[in-house]
Amino acid sequence: MTTFLIPFAGIVVLKFTRTISKLEMDDKKERFFPFLFISIFYGVTTYLFWDKFRFPPLVINILISVSISLVILTAITLFWKISAHALAISGAAGIFVALLFGVEPTFVHYAVVVAFLLMGVVGSARLRLNAHTDQQVWVGYLIGFLVNFISILILN
Repeated sequence: MTTFLIPFAGIVVLKFTRTISKLEMDDKKERFFPFLFISIFYGVTTYLFWDKFRFPPLVINILISVSISLVILTAITLFWKISAHALAISGAAGIFVALLFGVEPTFVHYAVVVAFLLMGVVGSARLRLNAHTDQQVWVGYLIGFLVNFISILILN
């Protein structure tokens, strides 16, 4: 609820109040306010999960990592449109790979391959839909993976 439904509902409200013209937010200028809202919401959620609900450290560390990614995405949106979808899927892959980094299961390389294949599917879809340029997808990949991978390695 706190990481998908409420932020999505906020974006739908922005659409109905005509703050944004489309849910896809094609226009770079329309992306800043929704991303700022989502960033703030994730920050508040992270704080509540840490201070009020006492979630396990791993959950808090993942929320911190995702919140940092969202703040960076929001800041870049002031100047350039990057793929939030690529950032999200590569961020999930970065978290996944960082968590596997210390475990060394027998088939970890298969898990990494699947994570990167999913990144490719999402990036290809964004390009096929003409939603982004190659550079916008690659920068989304790079920021999402590095921020989340490094954050989880440092925080855990």
